[in-house]
Amino acid sequence: MNSLPLYRRVSRIGDSIAVNVYSDNENVFERLGLLYDDRFSPDEPCLSMALYIVTCLDGGIELPVVETPVFHGDMLLVIDEGGMRYSDYAGRALSVFSKLSRRAVLDCPRLFDYHPDFVAINVMRPLMEDLLASAGCLTIHAASVAVNGQAIMIAGPTGCGKSTLLDKLLESGAAFLADDRSVLTESGGSVTVELFPEHIRRSISRDRPKTRTVPELSVRTAPLRAVFFLDPGDGVEVALRRIGPSESAARLMGHLPPQYGQPELDHAADIATCLHGSTEAYVLEGWGDPGAWCSMILERMRY
Repeated sequence: MNSLPLYRRVSRIGDSIAVNVYSDNENVFERLGLLYDDRFSPDEPCLSMALYIVTCLDGGIELPVVETPVFHGDMLLVIDEGGMRYSDYAGRALSVFSKLSRRAVLDCPRLFDYHPDFVAINVMRPLMEDLLASAGCLTIHAASVAVNGQAIMIAGPTGCGKSTLLDKLLESGAAFLADDRSVLTESGGSVTVELFPEHIRRSISRDRPKTRTVPELSVRTAPLRAVFFLDPGDGVEVALRRIGPSESAARLMGHLPPQYGQPELDHAADIATCLHGSTEAYVLEGWGDPGAWCSMILERMRY
């Protein structure tokens, strides 16, 4: 195998995790949906992970050697065996992920044939979620902001208004933490939301691709104060309802990555338990004006 030069960028998750992204093509980085910190020094203390992206058929990167065969699934990461996880993405890409070394290799010779949204959502996100899980982080399908140094997480089904509500909160002075994937860590019974540096993706219309904007990254981590679950319903009057620990945990588990296995689910249950004492949980019911939703949330955060 001929060795090719590798380009490197660093994406920082929160304060203490560095994802070193390597590729044989320097044009790859802008298609991944990640934001990079070129000022980051390799000498800074942090937990380091590596992601290799190969676009050449002979990219010069050796895949980890294991005794088990490579397994294939229909869409996401489906087989977990012997400390290795194998996946393909509808025939468009193949990845191998090592939980022990926190190293992943993505082999995608046709990467530039596909829309960046496909690469960012269907390929990169699951791989990043697995890398973060190997570092003890939990990923939730939710947006997050920081208000007065405390994090708010907004979870809900696709199309329920999370992105619009996130925009309103940012316009009101909240600090960006995550657009669509919130990264949680737990220490000493307290749960923290870590900055996930990604583009904000917005729909112009249903029949057009989403646009990308770069958020201001002014906060890198914040303790989780409250979780708001959006539940539009049909014909339901807009209301904010506080919920108890059991309902909150059940709703939270419904927003985990679909490829999570039993170890990740157990970890999620542990974090959900930690939320009982330190975090408030609410359901925001009914379709409403996002500006009114924003006001209701910020008013609640004043107490």
